[in-house]
Amino acid sequence: MKALQRIETLAQQCELQGKYYLIGLDEDGNYCGEVDSCNSYCLDCAIEKAKELNEELQRNGYEFFSKEHDCPDRVISSISYNEESSPEDDDFLTCESCGSEINVGVLFTYDDELRYWIDTDIDIDNLSPQSAYRINECLSSNEAAEKFPELVYKLKEKIAKL
Repeated sequence: MKALQRIETLAQQCELQGKYYLIGLDEDGNYCGEVDSCNSYCLDCAIEKAKELNEELQRNGYEFFSKEHDCPDRVISSISYNEESSPEDDDFLTCESCGSEINVGVLFTYDDELRYWIDTDIDIDNLSPQSAYRINECLSSNEAAEKFPELVYKLKEKIAKL
């Protein structure tokens, strides 16, 4: 099997997760805003993190909690989570807790990921599904091809020689 076909097949085995983030709720269960807004989680980790933060919030109170975490301006009484629909990001995204790949539309704002794979020794026989997914996205993304055509070409040539 050619390297490109192997990468495409292996990429399909990568289990992509939804993008979840934590939110604060008031006493009536109304949305107050995001908590620790720069963090993204898979569903299982969002559930676990919300549980941990709820315990911390109940134990220490909002005043202390809000000093330790990025919180909305309104007082929150509990932490929950939401799923972001149609998430996009400048780069690939992984869960803050477990490292699983989160399904995002990669905007390829920067060329870092392309350069990384061009400069990395790729062992096609020991490639993980997550790495194969990222390489495949670099090769098949219209966004990457439009912004960095010469780098996509270099990566395709490299893969063809494996």
